[in-house]
Amino acid sequence: MKKTFNHDKKISHLLFMSQVQKTMFIVFSFAVFIPLSIIGIVLMRQTRDELIDQYVSQIKLETKRVNSIFYSLTYYNFLSSANVYDSSEVHDLFSTEEMTSNQKKIYTSLNNKLESLQRRSAAFSEVTIVTDNPNIPTSKHIRFDSNSYGLFWTQKLGDSWVKWAYIERIYDVNPEKRSNLALVRRIGVSSLNYHAYAVYFIDKNHLSTILGSTPYKVTIISPDGKVCFSSSRSEYKSSVKFPKQAGEQNDVYVKNTLRKDGRLSAYKSFTAYRTVGTFKIRVDDELAGLHLKRIVLIFRLMIICSIAAAVTLVLIFSWMWSRRVINLRNAMRQVHDGNYNLIARQVKSNDELSETFKDLLETADNLRQKEKEAYESKLYEQQLELHEQELENEQQQMEFKMLASQINPHFLYNTLEMIRMQALSKGNREVANSCKMLGKSLHYVLENTGTDITTLTRELDYVRNYLDIQRLRFGDRVNFEIKTDDGIDTDTCEILPLTIQPIVENAVVHGLESVEENGHITITIMKMGASEDEEKETDSDDIVICVKDNGPGMDAEELSKLRENISHHDSADTHSIGLYNINRRVKLLYGDNYGLTIDSFPGHGTVVMLYIRKSVKND
Repeated sequence: MKKTFNHDKKISHLLFMSQVQKTMFIVFSFAVFIPLSIIGIVLMRQTRDELIDQYVSQIKLETKRVNSIFYSLTYYNFLSSANVYDSSEVHDLFSTEEMTSNQKKIYTSLNNKLESLQRRSAAFSEVTIVTDNPNIPTSKHIRFDSNSYGLFWTQKLGDSWVKWAYIERIYDVNPEKRSNLALVRRIGVSSLNYHAYAVYFIDKNHLSTILGSTPYKVTIISPDGKVCFSSSRSEYKSSVKFPKQAGEQNDVYVKNTLRKDGRLSAYKSFTAYRTVGTFKIRVDDELAGLHLKRIVLIFRLMIICSIAAAVTLVLIFSWMWSRRVINLRNAMRQVHDGNYNLIARQVKSNDELSETFKDLLETADNLRQKEKEAYESKLYEQQLELHEQELENEQQQMEFKMLASQINPHFLYNTLEMIRMQALSKGNREVANSCKMLGKSLHYVLENTGTDITTLTRELDYVRNYLDIQRLRFGDRVNFEIKTDDGIDTDTCEILPLTIQPIVENAVVHGLESVEENGHITITIMKMGASEDEEKETDSDDIVICVKDNGPGMDAEELSKLRENISHHDSADTHSIGLYNINRRVKLLYGDNYGLTIDSFPGHGTVVMLYIRKSVKND
């Protein structure tokens, strides 16, 4: 009976502890489930709303980008098409009853101009003038069409002189008669019997190129209501609906149908430059709904997984806690029964001394872990300092190369040479001389792009050429003198390219800005021993380049601010950036003992001193 009683008692204890475990599990599960659910749902809704706002903002920006690009296309193409045929000779040509020899020359010249325009402009796939004058022969770009004043062109232009339309290339040899966006312009003809029209077809490949690759579907509707461009071919044959709200506002109108079909659509209208009719732009984000659903699904899975993990941890914790209570209960029963050997085994694993020892082990483990982390942190800091030093060295090299780099002016140099030759052919030597001097400056910049060194002679020639150009512009307001001390061979003395000219330019722009006449800039090249500056700790064989102007000078506050900008320049401030770059380049190459100094007094002009080494060839 006693054994049965003890057995029943043990079972009741086990059942009781199971109830405690169940209670703990329920309480902790709800304590975790409810907050996690609320936080997860709030975060999910907030993230969804923010993503929708982001999608709307992105599609608005894309629509504005497309609008800006397409407006620029219509603007520049309108300007390119102007003045090709805007002359009385051309007007008389298309009203002639019999072409004279002079009109034949005009005809040939006009045809060549149209050919040149088509070749020069990547936007035009075909340039054609259509006329109903049978006396005008047909060529590549000028065609006779007895129906040129018929329904086709009348419907396209109406009462307008210029209009954009989406029309078939009616003279295309391709039997499919491809359609293109075209600029149609009426040509003023001297006779009422004949008519002429200029048609400029826009190349679809050019439209695809300038609009660029985009994840959005872009559709553009011409003023005559036809799809003139679409990144989806199916749109060319379909009817594009344009909401009424889109035409009532100047800003981009966004239609949100994410819940219905998972799509965002943006609409924008604009009127082309000096033409009749309105272009309409539609940009569709067909993947926004899919991305949004995917993100919401990921959020839901994360919430479910978090709740499941939390509940699992609570279950494990409650089970482990219940087991420790049962073990403690059994140990207490065994102590009551006097089973000390068993107690010793239980105490060894569960008593207070063992827990203290475990705490001590955990403390030791924590200290060991912290010491390891401190060592790793110190090692990481050392590696980081070494890495930062390497980055700083690389940054100095990059800054040196970037500060010395200039815009490659190949295209501008060639253009100036062409203008110079044209001026010479017209007998205008002043313009030719100006172009020659400017071309010489650009040629110097071009030759020294990517180089680290040049001779002082070539740098001074570049400065002299620059000042000659300024004299052409300002006349007697800019006078200059370049002096070199004896013993300085400028042909062998080397210097960083493009260092003196920015200083001289600063003297012209700022020093002589308020000088009405007799402005003077003196450039002096002298050895360090010849200067009276005793603060520079440099070799006596080094060189000082002094640039002095007779401008109004600066007060102490302006001078102090300028010196500060040259030494420590804010990247967001563009003032004195040229002088800062020179000072930085010189210090990077020669060291901190070299660079720029500036002195100025009100009414006595400004003096800029550039300290450099005589040669860096063997450094």
